[in-house]
Amino acid sequence: MMLSARIRGKSNTSVLTLENTGYQKNVLLVSAALGRIDEFGADTLTAQGVTQETAEEQYLQTVRDALLAEHSRARSDLDDATDDAKSALTNGPTTGSWQRIEDAGLMTGREIFLFGGQTNPEVEFEPQDDWSAEEIADWWWTLAPNQQDHLAQEYPDELRNLDGVPVVVRDELNRAYLEEQIEHLASPGVANNPFELANLREIRDAIEGDDNKFLIYFDPDASSGGQAAISTGNPDTAANVSTMVPAMFNDMGTMQEPIARSEELYTQMTESDPNGEHASIVWTGYDAPPFGEWDSTNGATALVSFQEGLRATHQGDVPSHNTVIGHSFGAYIAGAAANPQIGGGLDADSLVFVGGADASVDHIGDLSVEEDNVHVIQGDDDWIEDARDRFGIVIEGFGTPLDNDEFFEDPNNPGEELGHRLDPEADTGHSGYFEDPETLDYLGDVLTGGTGR
Repeated sequence: MMLSARIRGKSNTSVLTLENTGYQKNVLLVSAALGRIDEFGADTLTAQGVTQETAEEQYLQTVRDALLAEHSRARSDLDDATDDAKSALTNGPTTGSWQRIEDAGLMTGREIFLFGGQTNPEVEFEPQDDWSAEEIADWWWTLAPNQQDHLAQEYPDELRNLDGVPVVVRDELNRAYLEEQIEHLASPGVANNPFELANLREIRDAIEGDDNKFLIYFDPDASSGGQAAISTGNPDTAANVSTMVPAMFNDMGTMQEPIARSEELYTQMTESDPNGEHASIVWTGYDAPPFGEWDSTNGATALVSFQEGLRATHQGDVPSHNTVIGHSFGAYIAGAAANPQIGGGLDADSLVFVGGADASVDHIGDLSVEEDNVHVIQGDDDWIEDARDRFGIVIEGFGTPLDNDEFFEDPNNPGEELGHRLDPEADTGHSGYFEDPETLDYLGDVLTGGTGR
């Protein structure tokens, strides 16, 4: 029998409750049967034509058989559970046991995998449109490898450009999609734009056979010529990560020069920090003018999301040093991303404007990146200094040119400047910065966590 005690208030009064067990229930039924025999008489005939005593005996026998059957089932269930426990201790939990553990939310698929368990690979794609890159990364890392493989097979288009999904996964899916597009457009009888096919083949040539190249983003259907992001080095494992945003007139079909510049930056990072692991990305994830958007909003928010994705998927306990470099109109996009009023703020350790006409703000202190980590590289012979006069009518809100002293002025210390400026000694024009040794040396230092001075 099971007894339980409860103390009410501060008194010492114990209230005992007795739970009905099979034995107690049997005692009560026998007592009730004897009471009916005493009331009606043992020899009194019932409606079934038997005496009261016989009827009660038959009834109690039925109850006894039911209780014995219930006991037998309970004992069998207990024996089965004991056998399962013994088997689990000897051989580990069964697939069904692991599934029940996962369904109950006691362990994730990845935790079960790490413990040597087996998980059901068929999981659903969960991310919603309002999920952050960090939420997506957290979800991805709760999955066992076979579950990740299942999602990659069933939802390749949803995953391949999704910020928060690891770079190696996106690269594999985007390479497969690139091959599909090339094969489709090259098929007999398929009407195609020969320039589009050539562009796709150039992307393939840039990454084919190179294990140190990663196609992180790929959207050939984006307006104004398609979009892509290619990294030299894996940003998920690198200590230093740079992202270059090219100028206007750049799209998926003009990536040869931006890729070459990105590779040169990778070389400079390696020379500046020979023992570190680095990644240099060229990102054309916005519809560049003049055939794309003059408004910076969409490009800025896309760049912010891309940078958040790099943070979310980076491996290791120490965050990478991340730098965003904007060249020409790309500087305007990078500045807008770091403008809380447009992009919402850029998760970057350093921000570099190279030959930029504008940063979307009037003062360096209006950017989300700390002033001491903002760098402006601009030569006196760069025609971009006149860009405000040329494009100010087209671009609403085009602000202060980056050669303006007011942009750098320290409001708390008149005559002092915030941030850093480099005016290369050599004539760089507007596009020669990435061939100028002085500029490249400066960038190599900044991209690996230095000040550039």
